[in-house]
Amino acid sequence: MEIRILELMHEALTNGSIMTKRDMFYKDPQLFFRQSIVDRYVDDIACTFGVQRHCLNVATFRSLAAKGYPDISTRSFLRLLATHPSVNEAQRPPMYGLVDFDPDSIGILSTYKYGSLALPHENEHLRVSSLSWLGVRSSAVFTADASGEGRGLIPMTSRDRRKARSLLDKPPFQEETDEAEWRRELQIMLMLNRKAEIQCMSDSDGGLEWWLGREIVTQYLARK
Repeated sequence: MEIRILELMHEALTNGSIMTKRDMFYKDPQLFFRQSIVDRYVDDIACTFGVQRHCLNVATFRSLAAKGYPDISTRSFLRLLATHPSVNEAQRPPMYGLVDFDPDSIGILSTYKYGSLALPHENEHLRVSSLSWLGVRSSAVFTADASGEGRGLIPMTSRDRRKARSLLDKPPFQEETDEAEWRRELQIMLMLNRKAEIQCMSDSDGGLEWWLGREIVTQYLARK
């Protein structure tokens, strides 16, 4: 593992690019197994050379979307942005959901758009029905990997599988609904027994930022 991480550090230094610890993990998740293993080796190597991580062109990845299942205040805020009566409908900002390719993330998307089973009496005033799914889909994960093998995919846990099956029984995920795509993606997860995080898109052509920009433009134009 240490040799592989040294190779990735050398690649970043040679190319003059910055590679996050998360990027490193997704270069070979089957080898590294856990993110914490990469973190430890990176820190050990930096300590051995007596330098800080940034001198090796390695940065720490911090997710801005790690809030988990949304609380009422977050849902209320997004609802306000999406439906405030003082804003002309044509001028309201489009609402996009960018989540990991795993059952919990699809569940989070569903909670924002349709509401929570735990608070059915609140859903009418909290749901954001205009929310569109930006990704990440299975097709994007496989496209990001030039080998077509989906190296960014991670084995699902038994809890992941239970969550996926539970979602498939819920109303938004039934066949012949507006969210048939959600159902299909959950079925793909179960069939492959794999999931992935957003950061795996760093390996796509142009990187995560280019892919995200392209998806936003594509969906925005589709609304016109």
